[in-house]
Amino acid sequence: MVSSQRYSILVDFVSFMDELSALVGCSPNPFAMLVKDPRLALNLLFGPVYPYTYRLCGPGKWSGAREAILTAWDRVEAPFKTRPLVEAAKCDVKYQPKQMQRYLLWVFMFFLMASFAVALF
Repeated sequence: MVSSQRYSILVDFVSFMDELSALVGCSPNPFAMLVKDPRLALNLLFGPVYPYTYRLCGPGKWSGAREAILTAWDRVEAPFKTRPLVEAAKCDVKYQPKQMQRYLLWVFMFFLMASFAVALF
């Protein structure tokens, strides 16, 4: 619950939906699903909470809820895949670890000396 006079009706989505689904009778039990469908159960336990979660069982059950939960990340990534990426082999920039190590060492030394200078003054 948000403690503000301006936003007095905001609630936490997960706790509100868990309480409401328990009242309606559509709350999924991921521990019971571990035996039947371990992939879905692990996704429910360790993944984000989607509204589809409450359509897996009980009144208003939807047969596509399982597939919607398992493919949700595909729909999140889809807008970011609008153009093909250049392959690493075709790229002109070559990775040179010795130069990178030397550069990082100089950066580290600079910040180390700067922190000592600040501490002295």
